[in-house]
Amino acid sequence: MIVFIQFKKIQLITFALFADMSGNDFILKKNRVFYLCFCLWFLILGILSVTVPKEESFIWINHWRSFPADIFFSVITWLGTGYFIIPLALFCFAIKRKEVAIGILISFIISGLLVTILKHYFNCPRPAAYFSNKEIIRQGYWLPLRYKYSFPSGHSTSVFSTATIIALFSCNKKKIAVICFLLACLTAYSRVYLGEHFVEDIWTGSLIGVAASTIYFILYTKLIRKNKKNGTLHFNKSLTEK
Repeated sequence: MIVFIQFKKIQLITFALFADMSGNDFILKKNRVFYLCFCLWFLILGILSVTVPKEESFIWINHWRSFPADIFFSVITWLGTGYFIIPLALFCFAIKRKEVAIGILISFIISGLLVTILKHYFNCPRPAAYFSNKEIIRQGYWLPLRYKYSFPSGHSTSVFSTATIIALFSCNKKKIAVICFLLACLTAYSRVYLGEHFVEDIWTGSLIGVAASTIYFILYTKLIRKNKKNGTLHFNKSLTEK
């Protein structure tokens, strides 16, 4: 119940920020494909988390596997780590997309700090510690399981944070938004598939990641608008294209 109340608070704060935007800057209108996809993802995982015991939903996902899938998800799970996100930000710097690079780094740090605080506050056991019978968990043998700080998922938070930033700075480019969203979903799914998290962990992590990056982007665009009026800063093309 406490966690659900926190979800509602985050949703209300984010909606209030959305509502403050107007005209061409209305963030949901310009990025509706990404946010519609996320709402569908959030709704499905929310229903699953509320209606199905977390033990059952974990086993459904964790036991539906194959060797090629083991390899695939063992690789894609790294998209939610600093080993991928930081080099990605540096690459954006190298190709003169400084605003994207800064957005990726700031949202990664802020959402990461928030998740770390929540992990230590709730101190929930991971599946490896939750289940008394360890044989229940299927895992890639080359990936050791962790036991502490399951809720929320840090990988899910980071990958959704990064995906949101890229989608927002690529306004009206639906293919990029869809690709970013799908990669984020697959990365989050991998955390349950690999036996590291429950569904509710990736559910919450995805919300934190999207909310953190959305709030950053709104504040960023407001700063640009303010400085443009003063003649000190110009809009980036990706933010103003119709």
